[in-house]
Amino acid sequence: MVFKVYALTTYTQKFNGFLAKKFRQQVAYLLQKKAVKYIVITFLGIAMWLSGPSLMAQRARSGMRDSFKGSQWYIGLESGMNFTKVNPGTAFQEFYRPSESLEGKVYGKRFAHSSQQIGIKAAVRPTKHLNISLTTSYITYRYSYQQQFLWEDAENPDQHVNINYDHTVRLSYLELPVIVRYYLYSSGRFRPYVLGGAYYGWLVQANKQIVESGIDRASGGSTDYSNTPNTTFVKDMFLTSQAGYLWGGGFAYKPGTVTLTVDIMYKQGIHNITDVKHRFSSARSLPGFGNVQDNLRLSNLQVSFSLLFPLKFLTKSFNPVTL
Repeated sequence: MVFKVYALTTYTQKFNGFLAKKFRQQVAYLLQKKAVKYIVITFLGIAMWLSGPSLMAQRARSGMRDSFKGSQWYIGLESGMNFTKVNPGTAFQEFYRPSESLEGKVYGKRFAHSSQQIGIKAAVRPTKHLNISLTTSYITYRYSYQQQFLWEDAENPDQHVNINYDHTVRLSYLELPVIVRYYLYSSGRFRPYVLGGAYYGWLVQANKQIVESGIDRASGGSTDYSNTPNTTFVKDMFLTSQAGYLWGGGFAYKPGTVTLTVDIMYKQGIHNITDVKHRFSSARSLPGFGNVQDNLRLSNLQVSFSLLFPLKFLTKSFNPVTL
């Protein structure tokens, strides 16, 4: 009886070895096919990727730091004001006759016009000193310039027409700024920080308000006049998007569960926002002069206020990284 059991065990081991050898030969043959190689490599990659969280969980259970428990997510509202400065490049004008004079555009004072922005902010705090946020913001830029038109009789200079066209442009964008903040202090209710990042925006709306005023001394008398503002849509005169970078600073104040933040930042556009393909064609339908757009880049000084709420509340042992 013992001999039979020993013979059966020996036979089973030999048979299993034979099957293993055949299996290895078959796998080696299949690996010679490129498609199978790719499938195997992909399968191994997926297996390693899926095993990653379990390995991290095992390490966390063994006493290593769990990044999820040491971080915090926030969501909230943001609002504020901004002031725009225009950086003109190459200038362009309408066609005019030699007897007429069309002076160059005179842009308004830097950061003279204020506008508003409002948005929803999401932020994550991976460490005690870093904060990364993404904001979906609706922001309006506003700037102005003046165009002067002068006609003068060559034989009688007293007969002339001097017209001023005041243009005010409003551009509304849906912007996505990504901002990294570095906190100077790792704890405390009041903590200042420096920030930097980039933004990308899609043009939602653009309009222009034109006010015409001047002096007419060519019709036998002297007449001063000013017409009512004329507002038109000019979205086709600008590119559909703009991008830029930003830098600045601010502070966070945490009186309790919520967090209040104040950002002061300078934003700089990196490209021309004028649609050069429609520079002249779009200007033909607008009243007055000065409607042909120069090459422009926008700069912006922005002040924002945010109210943020934490998203993650765990057990009593949870020790979040707070703002």
